[in-house]
Amino acid sequence: LFFYATMVMIENQFDIVHVNYLYGPEYFENTPQQIRSIIIEDVSDVLQEVFREKSYGGIIFIGKSLGTIPMAFNFVINDNYKNAKFIFLTPLLKLNDFIENLRKSNAPSLIVIGTKDSHYLNEPLSALVTQQNRSLLEIPNANHSLELEPIHTIESIKTLELVMKTVNTFVLK
Repeated sequence: LFFYATMVMIENQFDIVHVNYLYGPEYFENTPQQIRSIIIEDVSDVLQEVFREKSYGGIIFIGKSLGTIPMAFNFVINDNYKNAKFIFLTPLLKLNDFIENLRKSNAPSLIVIGTKDSHYLNEPLSALVTQQNRSLLEIPNANHSLELEPIHTIESIKTLELVMKTVNTFVLK
């Protein structure tokens, strides 16, 4: 999923910075607040280095799962990124204050999640996307990998196509 989102950015000639998380099992023994702090610090350090080298007219953040944490708990509510766009692929919506932080922001955002994802929350999510600049792509019967359940390979590939077309449309707006 993230690979293909990257390919959409390359096709549209965007510069790309990937932040890869190599956290071991001990990382997940931390409290949720500690996990948030660690990942936000790690990503912020990378961004500081990137922006020291070059300035950009526009920024698009794309995060999948764990990668949506720094987006929701720092960047989307940070004035330094008030003109950025945000793409949340299978976000961790059940984390405390995740949805509340998204509500605080007016930044253009696309949320992509499956209805069988363990982090899917229908009610607050529906209310959230009524805000201006917010789009939602809910994939019926898709899990946290956006694969359909029960397993249906061809339909899962069609779902991936739909997601990438939606991402492409969003980044070109």
